[in-house]
Amino acid sequence: MKHLLSFVFFALTLLSFNVANAQNYNSTFGQVAYGSGNKDFQFGNNTEDGNMWLITFDHVSEWSYGGNYAFINFMAADNMIPDTDFDGNETHKGPIRLYTEWSPWLSLNKITGKDLGFWIFKDFSIEGQLNVSYSSFYALLGGVGMTFKTSNYDTFLKLMAYYKASTFGGNTDHLAQITGVYDIPLSRKLGVRLQGFFDFIPNSNYYWGTDFLAQPRVLYNLGQHFMPDKFTKLEVGVDVYMHYNNFVSVTAPQAAVRLTW
Repeated sequence: MKHLLSFVFFALTLLSFNVANAQNYNSTFGQVAYGSGNKDFQFGNNTEDGNMWLITFDHVSEWSYGGNYAFINFMAADNMIPDTDFDGNETHKGPIRLYTEWSPWLSLNKITGKDLGFWIFKDFSIEGQLNVSYSSFYALLGGVGMTFKTSNYDTFLKLMAYYKASTFGGNTDHLAQITGVYDIPLSRKLGVRLQGFFDFIPNSNYYWGTDFLAQPRVLYNLGQHFMPDKFTKLEVGVDVYMHYNNFVSVTAPQAAVRLTW
């Protein structure tokens, strides 16, 4: 727990950090979501009736040679089902659980000072990632990323391939993981967009089998009618948590409110 709290402090510091160079992109959002179907005992968002609050703080920023991405999830419900280890022993109980990630990257375009993109590729990157949970789970990832060219400034597509060392209860799995991140306007006129990610772990003697985790979100920019600038957004929409493997099959729709600045 001490290591988790130290990382949370670091991540919160990162979330509040403002990039001095105005040419570097940075964005932060806070989101509150509530929904049903939360029965994922593997990752801890597991309640008796499936209903749960999810509070997220999320930040992305660029610097001279790359960027940082981090988020913190607080999962809350009065009727959380206690976690157990593989032997059935209770490991955690309580109304609040926490999960956080930090993903730094180095950009080939930024390091070289040249536009090395070609064909459908805008940039290539060296990727890292650290996952830390309230339980004894943590993971270290390293790999490469590809950012795709798009015809519009408000569209983002990126694909990453990782080596992942995933540790839980003192046991470490060595895995491959494919991660995709996207932000696609569905209607600029209406202010509606599709945003989210997916993680895919192919089966390679992994206890859970082939694993697919995704969280697509459809968001409507309600704040476009009264917010002071186009970079500050108040959005409402639907956030769908999806997780499937040999033991878990969860689809959890959630109503969401998000403030981005």
